[in-house]
Amino acid sequence: NETADPSITLYDADGQELASNDDYDGLNSRIDVSAPLAAGDYCVTIAALSDESAPIDLLIDIYDPEAALAALYARGEAAPPLDGSVPVTDLGPLASRMRQDVQLTDDASWFTVDVPEAGLLLIEAIAPAGKGDPWLVLFDDFGRQLAQNDDNGENLDAMITAKVQSGVYMVGVKDVGNGSTGQVRLLMERFVPAAP
Repeated sequence: NETADPSITLYDADGQELASNDDYDGLNSRIDVSAPLAAGDYCVTIAALSDESAPIDLLIDIYDPEAALAALYARGEAAPPLDGSVPVTDLGPLASRMRQDVQLTDDASWFTVDVPEAGLLLIEAIAPAGKGDPWLVLFDDFGRQLAQNDDNGENLDAMITAKVQSGVYMVGVKDVGNGSTGQVRLLMERFVPAAP
């Protein structure tokens, strides 16, 4: 319940803190314990950091590594594999400039672009008439995050720049407007160094 802005903490039977979280996704909290826990008793505490009278729902479930990875891809925190398990639109080679209209949701939409030579990559996500709050992330072909941005300048549009080598790059774009959806224009431009 984002109205409550919950915070959660996991303790073992000796009172040692194992994990805690606040604002995992929006103002809601989540703890993923990927390593097996020993048999025994554990304690979960919940605190409302905002409205203490607001109800808070607590879900405890078995850790699912595939679901955890899918959630990372949906949030744009990790680049998905290019094996077809996650939809990725191939935009092809970026000669100098391209644009792509995207219908945004809370989950990241993924695109690949092929950069033919080293230079500077500029990517913008522009919401028409200021309706939307786009967020951008850029990964290289090894899955390393190169840049991420939300709310560039004086508006809610996003923009990232990165020095790149030739290769395939992955761009994730989503709306961070808490349940809002909308159209966004994705603009990519490539700049090369001037000849000496």
